[in-house]
Amino acid sequence: MSNNPSDDPASAGDGPADSFNPFAATNTPQEVSPNVPLDHRPNLGMFSAVTVVCILQFVLGGLEMLVAAALAFGSVGSSLQSGADIAALIGMGVFSAVIGVSAVLRIVSGIFGLRYRRWGLMVGSLIYGFCSLFTCYCSLFSLVTGILGLVVMFDGTVQQAFRLGAEGLDPNAIRSRIRGY
Repeated sequence: MSNNPSDDPASAGDGPADSFNPFAATNTPQEVSPNVPLDHRPNLGMFSAVTVVCILQFVLGGLEMLVAAALAFGSVGSSLQSGADIAALIGMGVFSAVIGVSAVLRIVSGIFGLRYRRWGLMVGSLIYGFCSLFTCYCSLFSLVTGILGLVVMFDGTVQQAFRLGAEGLDPNAIRSRIRGY
């Protein structure tokens, strides 16, 4: 064993001991293999979550459609039997119409969103969809979908994909261009 401190790997110094440190920063560029690991792929941002948001829009739109129908037909049936006030009947009708419009907007924006078209419609339907918070039926689901959807839609990569869609590119071509294939 040598008494030279530079030969000891545990010594702190600027000598050859630093070459034994597996956590030391390297300045040499590494070649990228054809099987590129995920951490070296282009930054996709929230691009992959657009499909998830569109599917959530479909599901929530269908649930809201059921709630709107239940509010409309349930209030009419119960008010006819009990002789309820006409103002309450009109109020329930208006409320069910608002929820019904939200449901239709969600479904239509989900269809266009899968093709990366009409970014404004998707954002508008997510914001207008907060009206279903007042139903207490879809409130938590609507809140989560709205927040997630707005975060995804305001991502730069997603906005770029919707701009390409507005130019008329096919969804597969948009995915290929964004992912860098």
